[in-house]
Amino acid sequence: MHVLEWVVLIAASLWALTTNIIVRQHYKESKAPTIPANTFALVQLLSVIGVVVLRRSPLHLLWLFPLSYLAGFIALRSNRSRSFLGSMDMFWRTQFQQIGSRCV
Repeated sequence: MHVLEWVVLIAASLWALTTNIIVRQHYKESKAPTIPANTFALVQLLSVIGVVVLRRSPLHLLWLFPLSYLAGFIALRSNRSRSFLGSMDMFWRTQFQQIGSRCV
């Protein structure tokens, strides 16, 4: 069991490190934010650090990593709803501007 814990800890550490490197590369090449990638990269990194610092079993990472993807999905949904509301706001502003220009 001890060997399995080390394998999980090393694999999770490499996965979290790779995810953070990929997010960093994305920001070097693009100015558009990727909120879900930021979210799950941060949760993965904090999960690995938390397991090591709190001296918990690395097998906890087997449920913490899927939780990070769920957090990213939730961040994606909340970002889409904000952008949807922003686009609706822009739609109504243009409609009111058109109505106002007709009245003058």
